[in-house]
Amino acid sequence: MHLPNERIHREMYSEDASLWFTLANDGAAEAILLKAPTTAIKAIMQGCELHIVVRRVGDHVCWGARIFDVPERALTISGVIRHHDEHQALDRVLAKGSAPLFLYNEMEFCVAWTDASFDLSDAAAVRGMLQGHPAPAVGPFDKPTSLALDDFDRILNGELGEGEVAAGSAGELKVTVGAWTAAKIAVTGVNDHKHIDISNVDEGSVLEALTWSALESVFPLTLHHSPVVTEGLKDRELIDVVSTHEYGSFLIEAKDLSVLRAKPQRSHERRISTLKSHIGKAFGQLRGAAKAVMQGTQVRTRDGQVIALNLGHPLHCIVLVTEFIEDAEWDDEFAELCQLAAELECFVHVLDFRELVTLLKIGRGSASRLDYMLMERAKVCVGHGALHVRSRLRAAEMT
Repeated sequence: MHLPNERIHREMYSEDASLWFTLANDGAAEAILLKAPTTAIKAIMQGCELHIVVRRVGDHVCWGARIFDVPERALTISGVIRHHDEHQALDRVLAKGSAPLFLYNEMEFCVAWTDASFDLSDAAAVRGMLQGHPAPAVGPFDKPTSLALDDFDRILNGELGEGEVAAGSAGELKVTVGAWTAAKIAVTGVNDHKHIDISNVDEGSVLEALTWSALESVFPLTLHHSPVVTEGLKDRELIDVVSTHEYGSFLIEAKDLSVLRAKPQRSHERRISTLKSHIGKAFGQLRGAAKAVMQGTQVRTRDGQVIALNLGHPLHCIVLVTEFIEDAEWDDEFAELCQLAAELECFVHVLDFRELVTLLKIGRGSASRLDYMLMERAKVCVGHGALHVRSRLRAAEMT
């Protein structure tokens, strides 16, 4: 496991996904750190290809990470190296042709690591290209840096002509990995504790544990996993996660895309179909749970303690998925969301795990802020006819 330095930790907190070349062990070693969505991390661990692209664009050195988790459309992450130590680390990694690779999820948990290597001739070519130019720019992310990254993204997307591409040099390095080590992460709260292992094939339980871990500091006394209700002579699970505070209550149904159980490179259409199925099923489960709660059905913890939910305000009914896919047709699901909200007289949301973590960061651990932001977010969704929208951290919220 690798603990990032303070600067990289701040950057990791503010970025949805990114990559860093860094020095380790007091400068005696190097490492590559990659923050990516959980689905992409699991796909990499399942064997999908990972490429790192390095290119000099003007005075800047830009990097790109391509994760081929979907055959027809790789997930691409890009950035600019802006610090001397990262340039030094990159040079040393290219010289050796190898480095440890550490993977971080949406909560900045280091969830897995391995030894990574590149083809030595390819690495030497990239290193020679970088050394054939004057010292690269370092410093803040200013306008020239932004323009260089824009040009680099256009290159990655194949949007520049041959003459424009020839003005710079780039190298795409295929990453070869060894055996993976998955972190065994324990999160302890006031009323419960969870173990998180991204290699666990029971991926639904891992997403539920991550959800509980993300919310535990916001609802330290009122967060419960797998609450139960009694139907006839039998107990059944009400919903995956429930929480409450002075202004209302939250019902959360978590649905994972099951990368480890499925083919790691499912087609884009297949992923969308699976996601639609999960969301539809979750709507049905939330409908039943919300009706039971509003009818006064007693909700208890798994060890029999009664959970007192605040029903004086509209419920927040949340479908939480591992990752939402934006470029699909969601009109039918949006209509179902609106129908469910009107039927239950509550707020209904579809979030992916990245969006939930972003909202929690913006709210800085406040339950009332989370409540308010979810209401405002629901207004945006309805106003734009969108099933899912992305929230963004402002600069003041990144520290």
